[in-house]
Amino acid sequence: MNNVYKISKKYLTSALFVAIITGIALGIGFIVPPLAGLAVVGVVGCIYLIEGAKNPWWAGVYIGIAWTIKSLCSILWFWAAYPISWITLTSPVTEIFIIFLHWMTGALWLGAGGVFFGIGLKYIEGVKILPRPLWYILVPVWCVVGELAGALTFSFIGLGPGSYLQTYFSFGFIGYLLGYSPFGIAIAPYGGVYTLTAIMASLGVFFFVVLKNRSYQIGLAGLVGVIICAVVPFSLPPTPSSNMSVISINTRFDAYYLSNQAGQQGRAQTLETAVTEALVYNPQFIILPEDSRYLMSQFGSVQENSIVNKFLFTHPDGRSIIIDSGREDLLDGTSVLRAHLLDATNNQFLQFDKQYLVPQGEYVPALYGAAMHLFGYGPFVEKIEQNNSYRPGPFLQSETVPAHLPAILFCFESVRPDGVQSITHNRQVPFVAHPISHAWFHSSKVLWQQLDVMLQIQARQSGVPIVSAGNMVPGKLYLPDGTIETGELLVEGERYELRLFSF
Repeated sequence: MNNVYKISKKYLTSALFVAIITGIALGIGFIVPPLAGLAVVGVVGCIYLIEGAKNPWWAGVYIGIAWTIKSLCSILWFWAAYPISWITLTSPVTEIFIIFLHWMTGALWLGAGGVFFGIGLKYIEGVKILPRPLWYILVPVWCVVGELAGALTFSFIGLGPGSYLQTYFSFGFIGYLLGYSPFGIAIAPYGGVYTLTAIMASLGVFFFVVLKNRSYQIGLAGLVGVIICAVVPFSLPPTPSSNMSVISINTRFDAYYLSNQAGQQGRAQTLETAVTEALVYNPQFIILPEDSRYLMSQFGSVQENSIVNKFLFTHPDGRSIIIDSGREDLLDGTSVLRAHLLDATNNQFLQFDKQYLVPQGEYVPALYGAAMHLFGYGPFVEKIEQNNSYRPGPFLQSETVPAHLPAILFCFESVRPDGVQSITHNRQVPFVAHPISHAWFHSSKVLWQQLDVMLQIQARQSGVPIVSAGNMVPGKLYLPDGTIETGELLVEGERYELRLFSF
């Protein structure tokens, strides 16, 4: 009996070690993009663990551990919120505990997709309903399904008054790692990140079979081909010129600065200066970061039809289309994040509401709120709930919107793999305006580089340019040919800059 126990313990320890290494290989590319190719090694590790598992349950445990580690890497940017400067807590230890709780549990919910992936493949292997070659072909498909299952679990645990079940939270999808390569960007139009995930998994299957059968020459040839695709640029047709001129106003207002009335007034004065300077260049569009509240701060209510006249009274030569957004408090005590498109030339004023909200940032998930109360952080939760009472709003983007106006992709909606397609499928648009605010975060390269590849892939897939304007994050232009441009710096003032994008 002791010998059996020792063998079992040794086997479990070995499998745990492989699962940890597999998870690191799958996730390290989200932190260090040049190491993205190691995700293929991670897929090899996943197949090895599944084949070696005694039953579906253990396969689920091993792959769940690996995918949780992968997710810990992809959402490492949670730590960019430290120190939490916008709310007073008892100590830095409390802040660290709260961030760690959200980071670890978020990774667990995303890692649940690995449990689904491991159990499903091991079960299918055990009942022998597929020949072995077809089982290997199933792996890439099941990998995509597993990642969607993890995103669905994340949304289920994050259910609250401002949310619904969906699979939008795509951080950790290994297809984004392929998006760091010229090959990945070249094929992004054909299924977006889902296709890229399937290709990454297919590469893992290929190298696993090669190693298993000791076909080293074939494996070497395949490796050379992968390296060539990863580094050799693909010649893509350039984006046709549409003679668009867009000025992106990027700002630097952190959450602490905006936490009092003086900060709000300072932002209003700065934005008025920035917009006035931008109008001098007479661009077709001016985009402000998410929740800038420029129109509200200058003209009061933004519900009135007279707002165009008010704008022209203060800016008689202002013919640019202004794209602003801000919080709107509703009569029932809830709020919406509303975009405002002011078109003085055509005397039009349109509004769209944000539909996909940020857990913790715009509403408090029920489970997390209850847990924080249980741990004695009730006052902290109540403070968040006062500020974060957002709900999906009633104003939707539809086919009736004039064709010369862009679609609006709000800040966090970019992580939805089909975010751009969902707002452009029913109408032609000149481009997508993407207002962003990272006021809660301190500088986070891990977050920015992931968002860049998400938007890069979406611009390729939709064929529509995306122009962002950011608070505490630089605005950029993402073109359908896969290029990212930082624009021409026109003006740099205190806490703001103007960048011109022409395309």
